[in-house]
Amino acid sequence: MSDAQAPASGLLYESLPYPETQPSALAALARLFGRRPVPVARARILELGCAGGGNLVPLASRYPQSECLGIDLLPAHVAQAQAAADALRLANLRVVAGDLAGPQPLSGEYDYVICHGVYSWCGPAAQAGIWRLLARHLAPQGVVYLSANVWPGWHLRGALRDGMRLGDDPALPPRERAARARAWLARMVPLSDPATPWGVLLRQSHEQLATQSDSYLLGEYLAPFNQPSHFAELARAARETGLVHLCDARPSASHPGDSRPELHAAAQAEAGADPVAYQQALDWLQGRPFRQTLWVRADGPLPPGPQATGLAGLHAAAALQREGDDASGAARFRDAQGQRLSTNDPLVVAALDRLGAQHPGTVPVDDLLAGAEAELPGGAARLAQALLQMVVAGPVQLLADPVQAGHADAVRPQAWALARWQAAQGQTWVTSLRHGPVRVDATGRALLQMANGQLDRAALAALLARAWPGAAAPAPSQMDVVLQQALQRMAAQALLVP
Repeated sequence: MSDAQAPASGLLYESLPYPETQPSALAALARLFGRRPVPVARARILELGCAGGGNLVPLASRYPQSECLGIDLLPAHVAQAQAAADALRLANLRVVAGDLAGPQPLSGEYDYVICHGVYSWCGPAAQAGIWRLLARHLAPQGVVYLSANVWPGWHLRGALRDGMRLGDDPALPPRERAARARAWLARMVPLSDPATPWGVLLRQSHEQLATQSDSYLLGEYLAPFNQPSHFAELARAARETGLVHLCDARPSASHPGDSRPELHAAAQAEAGADPVAYQQALDWLQGRPFRQTLWVRADGPLPPGPQATGLAGLHAAAALQREGDDASGAARFRDAQGQRLSTNDPLVVAALDRLGAQHPGTVPVDDLLAGAEAELPGGAARLAQALLQMVVAGPVQLLADPVQAGHADAVRPQAWALARWQAAQGQTWVTSLRHGPVRVDATGRALLQMANGQLDRAALAALLARAWPGAAAPAPSQMDVVLQQALQRMAAQALLVP
C-alpha cells in the first residue's frame, strides 16, 4: 500500500516480507500451469511500491545472482530500503523514487513483477501506468503478482472506512488520527448487534486491527483513495495489456475444484465456459474483499487448472503434525492453523510424515514420488494427484527452490545472516527463510545476534544470561532449558540455517 498511502498518512509504512509474493512460489505455480519461468537465482525481479524494502531486501539477500529493482513514490521509503541494501552490501539491489503514473527508469524485461498493496490505493493514472509498464517490461515467461481490494466483499469494509473517515481530521498528527479511528471502532463494537453481518464485521475488524500498525490503518481506512475493483475489470485491463490470469497466489482462491466442489459447481453454473466470469462468480458467491492474482503473457492457451505434470523439480513443504489414527484406521494430521485432514492411503501418509518431519524445510517432490513408486508400481502418479489436491486445498505449499533449515540441536547454532542483521537494528520482526515475518521480543533479538555459528551452546547460554533484558535472568541451572526452548522456536520459525 505504500505507493499512495504513505504520503497521505504521514507515517512510513511498516514494510514486511509477504510469503505469497516470493518469486520461488510464483515460479512453482507457473510451472503447474505449463509455464517455463526463469530460475529465481538468476532472475530480474521488480517490485512496484516497495516501501522500505521489507519484501525486496530479503529476496536480494537470498538470491545474490539475481537483479532486483524497487520503485516507490516516497523518497523516505527509498532511502530506508537503500540504506538496508548498503548495510548488507547487496550489490544486486537498486531502489529508486518514481511515480507509477509517469515514465519509469526501466530497461529490459523482468521475470517477476511484484505489486502488493498498491493497485487499489494509487489512483487511475498510476493504475494505467502499472499496466503500461507490464506491457513493455514483462519477460515472455514472466509472472506478475498483483493484489487488490475487490467487490463485492469490500462494500462492507468500505462502510467501515466511511465511519472512520467521518470523524477523521487530516490536520491532526498521524498517530492521533489512528487512535481516534481505533477509539471509534471500540465504541461501535459493544453497541452493535453481534448477530448481524455488520456486528460481525465490527468485531472481526476490531480484533484484526489490534495487531496491525498505525500505518496500515491509516492507509487502508483513512487514505483519500481506496478504490476496489471487480475481477472482470482487472481481467479487461490485463487483456488490453496482453496478459491473462494464471491463478491466485493461493490456488484454492481461484481453482477450488475438489477442495470445494459445491462452490466450483455453483461458479461453473453461473459462468459457463468463460474463465473470467468464473472468477467473478467466485468473488460474488463468497463476498470476497481482497485478491492476490497472478498474470502471465497471453501467448497461448492455459490448462483449466493446475497439472500434476508440473510438480517435477519442485519442492514441497507442509506444517503437519501426525495426531494418530481414527476409528477407521485413517491417519489424522493437523496443520499450524488447526485444520485437520485424514487419509488411509499409505503413500500419502508416508509423504505427509516426511513433510512434517522436515518442516520448516522443504522436500524435493521428485524424492516423494520416487519413494511412492518404489513402494508400489504406479504409486508416483497416484501420489502426484494427491499432492496436487493438497496444494490447491492449502496444506501443502510448493516452491521452485529448496529451503534448507537448521535444527535446534546443532552444536553451534547459526541464525540466518539477514535475521541477525535485522535483530541488530532493533526490529520487532525478522525475516524467515520461508520469506515470512517473525515477531521477536528483546530476548529473541539478543539470541539471534549471538547465534553466529561460532559459539557452542554453553557459550550462548552464558552470553544470553548476561544480556538478559529487563527482569533478572533465569537461574543458571535453568538457562540451558531456556536456551533450548528458544532455539526450538527459532528452528520452527525457519530462522536457523544448517
